[in-house]
Amino acid sequence: MWSHYVSVSYITVFFFNQRHLSKKTEKFLTILPIAILSTLWFQNLFNQSSDSFPEINYGNLIASLPTLLIAILSKNLLFTIFTGVISYALLIWIGFK
Repeated sequence: MWSHYVSVSYITVFFFNQRHLSKKTEKFLTILPIAILSTLWFQNLFNQSSDSFPEINYGNLIASLPTLLIAILSKNLLFTIFTGVISYALLIWIGFK
Protein backbone atom coordinates (compact mmCIF):
# COMPACT_ATOMS: atom_id res chain seq x y z
CA MET A 1 0.00 0.00 0.00
CA TRP A 2 2.79 2.39 0.92
CA SER A 3 4.67 1.78 -2.33
CA HIS A 4 1.47 2.48 -4.28
CA TYR A 5 1.12 5.86 -2.55
CA VAL A 6 4.74 6.77 -3.28
CA SER A 7 4.50 5.79 -6.94
CA VAL A 8 1.26 7.77 -7.40
CA SER A 9 2.86 10.78 -5.71
CA TYR A 10 5.89 10.68 -8.00
CA ILE A 11 3.72 10.26 -11.09
CA THR A 12 1.56 13.21 -10.05
CA VAL A 13 4.56 15.46 -9.40
CA PHE A 14 6.16 14.46 -12.70
CA PHE A 15 2.90 15.03 -14.59
CA PHE A 16 2.32 18.52 -13.21
CA ASN A 17 5.95 19.58 -13.56
CA GLN A 18 5.84 18.93 -17.30
CA ARG A 19 2.60 20.81 -18.02
CA HIS A 20 1.30 24.29 -17.49
CA LEU A 21 -2.19 24.73 -16.10
CA SER A 22 -4.69 27.15 -17.53
CA LYS A 23 -5.49 30.34 -15.64
CA LYS A 24 -8.98 29.05 -14.79
CA THR A 25 -7.52 25.86 -13.32
CA GLU A 26 -4.96 27.81 -11.28
CA LYS A 27 -7.72 30.10 -9.96
CA PHE A 28 -9.83 27.06 -9.03
CA LEU A 29 -6.91 25.45 -7.21
CA THR A 30 -6.35 28.62 -5.14
CA ILE A 31 -10.00 28.62 -4.03
CA LEU A 32 -10.18 24.88 -3.31
CA PRO A 33 -8.37 24.90 0.09
CA ILE A 34 -10.65 27.68 1.34
CA ALA A 35 -13.72 25.66 0.37
CA ILE A 36 -12.42 22.53 2.09
CA LEU A 37 -11.49 24.37 5.29
CA SER A 38 -14.85 26.17 5.33
CA THR A 39 -16.66 22.85 5.04
CA LEU A 40 -14.67 21.34 7.89
CA TRP A 41 -15.24 24.45 10.03
CA PHE A 42 -19.02 24.47 9.52
CA GLN A 43 -19.22 20.74 10.10
CA ASN A 44 -17.66 21.17 13.55
CA LEU A 45 -19.59 24.33 14.33
CA PHE A 46 -22.93 22.52 14.58
CA ASN A 47 -24.09 19.46 16.53
CA GLN A 48 -26.33 17.32 14.35
CA SER A 49 -28.83 14.86 15.71
CA SER A 50 -31.19 12.79 13.61
CA ASP A 51 -34.44 14.01 15.13
CA SER A 52 -33.86 17.77 15.62
CA PHE A 53 -32.54 20.91 14.04
CA PRO A 54 -28.73 21.35 14.24
CA GLU A 55 -27.55 23.16 17.37
CA ILE A 56 -24.56 25.47 17.62
CA ASN A 57 -21.51 24.05 19.36
CA TYR A 58 -20.64 27.12 21.43
CA GLY A 59 -17.22 25.77 22.47
CA ASN A 60 -16.10 25.51 18.86
CA LEU A 61 -17.71 28.86 18.05
CA ILE A 62 -15.85 30.66 20.85
CA ALA A 63 -12.56 28.97 19.90
CA SER A 64 -13.02 29.88 16.26
CA LEU A 65 -13.45 33.62 16.85
CA PRO A 66 -9.81 34.40 17.76
CA THR A 67 -8.70 31.88 15.15
CA LEU A 68 -10.69 33.65 12.45
CA LEU A 69 -9.33 37.01 13.56
CA ILE A 70 -5.73 35.78 13.38
CA ALA A 71 -6.40 34.18 9.98
CA ILE A 72 -7.71 37.45 8.57
CA LEU A 73 -4.99 39.64 10.08
CA SER A 74 -1.92 37.45 9.57
CA LYS A 75 -2.87 35.30 6.55
CA ASN A 76 -0.44 32.75 7.99
CA LEU A 77 -1.64 29.16 8.21
CA LEU A 78 0.79 28.21 10.98
CA PHE A 79 -0.34 31.06 13.27
CA THR A 80 -3.97 30.30 12.47
CA ILE A 81 -3.66 26.62 13.39
CA PHE A 82 -1.63 27.45 16.50
CA THR A 83 -4.26 29.97 17.63
CA GLY A 84 -7.09 27.51 17.05
CA VAL A 85 -5.40 24.73 19.01
CA ILE A 86 -4.49 27.03 21.90
CA SER A 87 -7.99 28.57 21.98
CA TYR A 88 -9.66 25.18 22.07
CA ALA A 89 -7.21 23.88 24.68
CA LEU A 90 -7.89 26.90 26.91
CA LEU A 91 -11.64 26.34 26.65
CA ILE A 92 -11.21 22.70 27.65
CA TRP A 93 -8.85 23.71 30.48
CA ILE A 94 -11.38 26.16 31.99
CA GLY A 95 -14.09 23.53 31.68
CA PHE A 96 -16.16 24.97 28.82
CA LYS A 97 -17.35 22.15 26.60
